[in-house]
Amino acid sequence: MGGLCRLLASIAASIGQTLYYAIHARVDRREVLTQAYDMANRSVFLVLWTSVALGLSLVYQAGLQLERLIGDFSLLGPVYLQMILREFGPTVTALMLTTRIGTGMAAEIAHWQVTEQNDALMLCGIHPAQYHALPRLYASVLAMFCCVSIACVVLWLTGFATAHVAFGVSADLYMRLGDVGWRDLVVACCKTFSFGMAIPMVSFGVARLAYGGTWGVGVSTTQAVVACFMAILGLDLIWSLVGFGAAL
Repeated sequence: MGGLCRLLASIAASIGQTLYYAIHARVDRREVLTQAYDMANRSVFLVLWTSVALGLSLVYQAGLQLERLIGDFSLLGPVYLQMILREFGPTVTALMLTTRIGTGMAAEIAHWQVTEQNDALMLCGIHPAQYHALPRLYASVLAMFCCVSIACVVLWLTGFATAHVAFGVSADLYMRLGDVGWRDLVVACCKTFSFGMAIPMVSFGVARLAYGGTWGVGVSTTQAVVACFMAILGLDLIWSLVGFGAAL
């Protein structure tokens, strides 16, 4: 219990320190763009593969149920697009990016921690949150928006291909947008932005507690991934409640 409280306190401190430096400190834009490109480029194949597999299975299963129950596919496209924007696009992409870039962030920062390089930064008057978390914060948000946009498009097009080939659904019937409103876009953007912020801040908060050499780096990386998953799912629940409440 004491370890959990210590972990939560470190994450909370990481969030506060990173947001403080986001307001009061400058960041190298070229470094941010370089890291954002690296994050998105390293994650795009995983995002594409996940989106294709998810789009195929979701639409096929939904189509089978509609065919068996009512035989009407008019709601397949609009409802699926709403689900993409509110849930599958931002949330699944964030989980994929956590496994791809969150692990790298945590391992690198934990290595700095166990080798006492973070202490050297403090002696030079540079806070580790400013050096590690701040540029990754901006880069992660940019990469998240890019990857979520790609995932949503691939999910949508893969779903149409599945619906057309498996059930003969026409493009006009599938691509009706009447059930999708501005609230869906707002919820999607809020989730994407908050997920992009959560990954670097949570990873930094966990990794700064690393100790014990190489073994400590491995343990810290595992804890960071688990903590990021829990943070993303918690934020997803909060934004879903807010979004559905607003829709009502």
